[in-house]
Amino acid sequence: METGDWLTLEMPMPWRLVRGHKMQEGRVALTRGSVLYCIGTAGNGGLIRKHPEPGDHVLDPESLGEPVADDSIRPNGLKALARAWPREGQGSPELGIVFTEFVDPTGGATYFRVPDRSDTVEDELTGEVLTIGQ
Repeated sequence: METGDWLTLEMPMPWRLVRGHKMQEGRVALTRGSVLYCIGTAGNGGLIRKHPEPGDHVLDPESLGEPVADDSIRPNGLKALARAWPREGQGSPELGIVFTEFVDPTGGATYFRVPDRSDTVEDELTGEVLTIGQ
């Protein structure tokens, strides 16, 4: 390479549904690359007033598209839109949910339900962790 040459690096980052453990067993966290997404009250006020437990919603993973620009949380921030059910067994997805990056100060729920956990992955950070005193 010469001075002034450009190199473009493309790193695909598909959505990942990371399995929860212990208190979050049976739920998943929504991640893309190293970014964790959450349901914030700022972007979902009407939804949360109607359904106050957003962590009980059943996310339709097929409805997730590419993240879009959203400067409401931070400069150059991202948000994602998806559909969900208020609880299992409610037919087709009826709720529109805005997922924001976990830096969202209004962020609440980070774990959700999905209709099929076969496409979920284990969290690579939950391997054996030594604690102080071991």
